[in-house]
Amino acid sequence: MVILYILENSTMSITVNNLVTSDLAKRDTDPQDRRYITISLTGSGHKLYESIEERMSQYFEKIFERIPVDKKYQVLESMQYFLRLLNKFAERSICPKLVKDSSEIIEELLESDCKGTGMDE
Repeated sequence: MVILYILENSTMSITVNNLVTSDLAKRDTDPQDRRYITISLTGSGHKLYESIEERMSQYFEKIFERIPVDKKYQVLESMQYFLRLLNKFAERSICPKLVKDSSEIIEELLESDCKGTGMDE
C-alpha cells in the first residue's frame, strides 16, 4: 500500500535537489513556458525505484502470508474500503495516481488470493 504524504514546498524542493544531486532525478524546463519544470527519474532513479518496489512487494507478501486464510478476505476488504476513502481525498491532492494504483493492487489480491477458499462469493 502506498502512503500518501502532502509535503511543504520547501521540503519538496530540498528533496528534489537531493535527488538531482544524486543523479536519481532530472529537471527539464518546458521549452514553451520556462515557468514549468518537469521532474523525472534518471536511469539510476528508475533502477532504485524498481529495487524498492520489489523489496516492498516481498515485505508485504511475507506479512500477507501470515494472515490466517479465513481472515484474508476481511483484511483485503478493509484495505479496499480504506483506499476508497483515500481516493476521495486524493482527488484534490498532488498525486491521486498513487492511491489509484494501490486500489488496483488490492482488487487483484481480492480476485486471486481468495478464489477457492470459500471467501470469493
